[in-house]
Amino acid sequence: MRKRMPGRQRASRSYSLLLVRSFVRCRFAALTQELLSTVQKQSSLLRKMTKAPTASASTPGAMSDDDKILVQLYLDVQEFAKAMSECGVKISQLEDYQRLFACVADAEKVMPPRAVV
Repeated sequence: MRKRMPGRQRASRSYSLLLVRSFVRCRFAALTQELLSTVQKQSSLLRKMTKAPTASASTPGAMSDDDKILVQLYLDVQEFAKAMSECGVKISQLEDYQRLFACVADAEKVMPPRAVV
Protein backbone atom coordinates (compact mmCIF):
# COMPACT_ATOMS: atom_id res chain seq x y z
CA MET A 1 0.00 0.00 0.00
CA ARG A 2 1.39 3.41 -0.97
CA LYS A 3 1.64 6.09 1.65
CA ARG A 4 0.43 9.55 0.77
CA MET A 5 3.13 12.16 0.86
CA PRO A 6 2.57 15.33 2.82
CA GLY A 7 1.93 18.40 0.64
CA ARG A 8 5.43 19.81 1.10
CA GLN A 9 7.11 16.57 0.01
CA ARG A 10 4.78 16.28 -2.97
CA ALA A 11 5.57 19.86 -4.01
CA SER A 12 9.28 19.26 -3.54
CA ARG A 13 9.13 16.09 -5.62
CA SER A 14 7.16 17.86 -8.37
CA TYR A 15 9.69 20.67 -8.42
CA SER A 16 12.58 18.20 -8.58
CA LEU A 17 10.96 16.38 -11.49
CA LEU A 18 10.41 19.69 -13.26
CA LEU A 19 14.10 20.57 -12.85
CA VAL A 20 15.24 17.18 -14.10
CA ARG A 21 12.94 17.32 -17.14
CA SER A 22 14.08 20.84 -17.92
CA PHE A 23 17.76 19.91 -17.62
CA VAL A 24 17.35 16.79 -19.78
CA ARG A 25 15.40 18.72 -22.40
CA CYS A 26 17.97 21.51 -22.59
CA ARG A 27 20.94 19.13 -22.62
CA PHE A 28 19.35 16.95 -25.31
CA ALA A 29 18.74 20.03 -27.46
CA ALA A 30 22.29 21.30 -26.98
CA LEU A 31 23.88 17.95 -27.82
CA THR A 32 21.66 17.47 -30.88
CA GLN A 33 22.51 20.92 -32.23
CA GLU A 34 26.19 20.39 -31.51
CA LEU A 35 26.18 17.06 -33.35
CA LEU A 36 24.43 18.56 -36.37
CA SER A 37 26.93 21.40 -36.48
CA THR A 38 29.86 18.99 -36.28
CA VAL A 39 28.45 16.78 -39.04
CA GLN A 40 27.91 19.79 -41.30
CA LYS A 41 31.44 21.10 -40.70
CA GLN A 42 33.00 17.70 -41.27
CA SER A 43 30.97 17.12 -44.41
CA SER A 44 31.99 20.50 -45.77
CA LEU A 45 35.63 19.79 -45.02
CA LEU A 46 35.49 16.38 -46.69
CA ARG A 47 33.87 17.87 -49.81
CA LYS A 48 36.68 20.41 -50.04
CA MET A 49 39.36 17.75 -49.62
CA THR A 50 37.90 15.30 -52.12
CA LYS A 51 36.28 15.96 -55.41
CA ALA A 52 34.22 12.76 -55.21
CA PRO A 53 30.46 13.15 -55.57
CA THR A 54 28.25 12.54 -52.55
CA ALA A 55 26.20 9.33 -52.27
CA SER A 56 22.97 11.13 -53.05
CA ALA A 57 24.48 12.66 -56.18
CA SER A 58 26.01 9.44 -57.49
CA THR A 59 23.16 7.04 -56.81
CA PRO A 60 19.55 8.13 -57.21
CA GLY A 61 17.59 7.39 -54.05
CA ALA A 62 20.72 6.75 -51.95
CA MET A 63 21.14 8.62 -48.69
CA SER A 64 24.40 10.25 -47.71
CA ASP A 65 25.89 9.61 -44.29
CA ASP A 66 24.87 13.15 -43.33
CA ASP A 67 21.27 12.38 -44.32
CA LYS A 68 21.31 9.16 -42.29
CA ILE A 69 22.53 11.03 -39.20
CA LEU A 70 19.89 13.71 -39.72
CA VAL A 71 17.14 11.10 -40.07
CA GLN A 72 18.28 9.33 -36.90
CA LEU A 73 18.30 12.60 -34.98
CA TYR A 74 14.82 13.37 -36.32
CA LEU A 75 13.58 10.01 -35.04
CA ASP A 76 15.33 10.60 -31.71
CA VAL A 77 13.68 14.02 -31.34
CA GLN A 78 10.29 12.48 -32.11
CA GLU A 79 10.83 9.77 -29.50
CA PHE A 80 12.10 12.32 -26.99
CA ALA A 81 8.95 14.41 -27.48
CA LYS A 82 6.81 11.33 -26.94
CA ALA A 83 8.65 10.45 -23.71
CA MET A 84 8.40 14.01 -22.40
CA SER A 85 4.68 14.10 -23.23
CA GLU A 86 4.20 10.90 -21.25
CA CYS A 87 5.80 12.71 -18.29
CA GLY A 88 3.20 15.44 -18.56
CA VAL A 89 5.28 18.02 -20.43
CA LYS A 90 3.46 19.94 -23.17
CA ILE A 91 6.53 19.72 -25.34
CA SER A 92 5.09 21.24 -28.52
CA GLN A 93 4.47 24.52 -26.66
CA LEU A 94 8.09 24.93 -25.61
CA GLU A 95 10.33 27.25 -27.64
CA ASP A 96 13.46 25.15 -27.15
CA TYR A 97 11.68 22.08 -28.53
CA GLN A 98 10.43 24.06 -31.52
CA ARG A 99 14.00 25.21 -32.23
CA LEU A 100 15.26 21.65 -31.81
CA PHE A 101 12.63 20.27 -34.15
CA ALA A 102 13.45 22.97 -36.71
CA CYS A 103 17.08 21.73 -36.69
CA VAL A 104 16.05 18.22 -37.74
CA ALA A 105 12.92 18.96 -39.79
CA ASP A 106 14.87 18.70 -43.07
CA ALA A 107 15.04 14.96 -42.44
CA GLU A 108 11.47 14.71 -43.73
CA LYS A 109 12.78 15.68 -47.18
CA VAL A 110 15.28 12.81 -47.37
CA MET A 111 13.37 10.08 -45.55
CA PRO A 112 11.65 7.34 -47.49
CA PRO A 113 7.89 8.06 -47.53
CA ARG A 114 6.97 5.14 -45.25
CA ALA A 115 9.49 6.26 -42.60
CA VAL A 116 8.07 9.77 -42.03
CA VAL A 117 6.48 9.87 -38.58
